[in-house]
Amino acid sequence: GKLQNLENIFMSNNNLSGLMPPELGQIQSLLLLWIEGNFLSGQVPSELGKLQNLENIFMSNNNLSGLMPPELGQIQSLRSLSLEDNFLSGPV
Repeated sequence: GKLQNLENIFMSNNNLSGLMPPELGQIQSLLLLWIEGNFLSGQVPSELGKLQNLENIFMSNNNLSGLMPPELGQIQSLRSLSLEDNFLSGPV
């Protein structure tokens, strides 16, 4: 499915590992992405910057690394961004 009406993703503390799927950037209705406390690695997908309704991102306590995609700074609706305890660098 296309998950056209999905507003919230709660997947914290589930021992998830691997890369974050860039397809998350296709869920235009998404308001909250809560995936902290897992073992996700690699870079934060720049596709998240396409989510112009996104208000809250909680991705702390993972193994994310690399530069922060500048596209995240383009999300005007963003109220909360929690990225601590990762290996990220660069400005948002």
